[in-house]
Amino acid sequence: MSLEQSLDKIAEGMGLLSCGLRRLSIEVEKSNVYRLKTIHNDGGITFDAKADQSVECIGEMVYSEWLANLRDGDGSIDDPRFKIYGPPLPKPDDKHRDSKEYSQALSKYEDSIKPLLRSEKLKDIERLEPGCSLRVEYDTGVNRQTNFEIQLIKTYKVVHDDTKFPRLIPSAADRRVASLYMSNPTPGMDIDAIFPFANIAMFPPTGIKRWVCLFPSSPSNGGFIGGEFKRFYDVLFMPAKSSSLFEALVVIDHTMKKYPECLDDCRITFPLKLTKVKEAKYNAYWNKEPHGLRDLIPNQQFHTVVDCPYKYVNRIKEGELLKYKNILDSMFPKCSLAYGNGRWASYRNGKVIIGEGNDKGGKDRGVPKEIYDEVSYKVRSLYEFLCVCEALF
Repeated sequence: MSLEQSLDKIAEGMGLLSCGLRRLSIEVEKSNVYRLKTIHNDGGITFDAKADQSVECIGEMVYSEWLANLRDGDGSIDDPRFKIYGPPLPKPDDKHRDSKEYSQALSKYEDSIKPLLRSEKLKDIERLEPGCSLRVEYDTGVNRQTNFEIQLIKTYKVVHDDTKFPRLIPSAADRRVASLYMSNPTPGMDIDAIFPFANIAMFPPTGIKRWVCLFPSSPSNGGFIGGEFKRFYDVLFMPAKSSSLFEALVVIDHTMKKYPECLDDCRITFPLKLTKVKEAKYNAYWNKEPHGLRDLIPNQQFHTVVDCPYKYVNRIKEGELLKYKNILDSMFPKCSLAYGNGRWASYRNGKVIIGEGNDKGGKDRGVPKEIYDEVSYKVRSLYEFLCVCEALF
């Protein structure tokens, strides 16, 4: 009988817990890759790291791939307030304080609750075994505290692997998106190429973060592109919903082409058909009646749009729709069906959310009445956004 088999027998008979299993310690020792997962209320990320990589290397991975988005770009792992702690030892019982062993046990316990050195390697962190976690604290002031865990999921051996570590492990959303990429390889069916101006406005190549809401969430909110972090005003706002997702994208693309983006400007844009009430308000605006623009946007949540120093009002004509190739219904049938039928989707700060399309009201906008599903996914294009939405719908 091998050593590991013998330990299995002993562990089974004694009912030892996973973190205290000597068998697991042996597995960790002979393994050179750790699979880790950040534990937070938004799901976090899963990644692999080599056993000889440092705590600082792990922190850089977590911050660049996840924490920076979670904190809206605030802070840095170079900040001394960014601290990572190892799994602590149990605190010794005070009733044994008079014993010689107590002071030694207390000293070891106090060392175990101190922050880890940034140069310390994963394999040298005591008690870090599958099921156990590193604890992270990052406090940069009032309401800017982020605490979470980095749990060791498993360890495994890699003999020959040219992959760079640490590396992200695809989430369920990533895998669903990948399957959609494979299912839509038809040449000439490039959504980003069909709507190039909409694509750039939503997902600028410069890395500027945007709040993208393509789906209507209320009668007075037909969707918007929020100029997050770099500008206060919306890039584009639609006070009325379109007849379809295809028309909504035509509206956005046509408007962004006609009025290219500049600093402190906003586009208020409308679909081909409006209700009688909104048609009257639209005509009143062009007749330069008092408060015409404000009447176009009855929801007070969006009055910051009206206050923008430079505004463009645009409405597509029927001929514009004919210039665009409609492949959305066949490529993204669930997204097309969801549009205008109570479903809603948005992308903001590295997260895609789908839910029931009805604003909660008040100061919050673009917040659905009920969230059905959400995933952390770094979207880079309109096509990727629709792929994730299709997978979630």
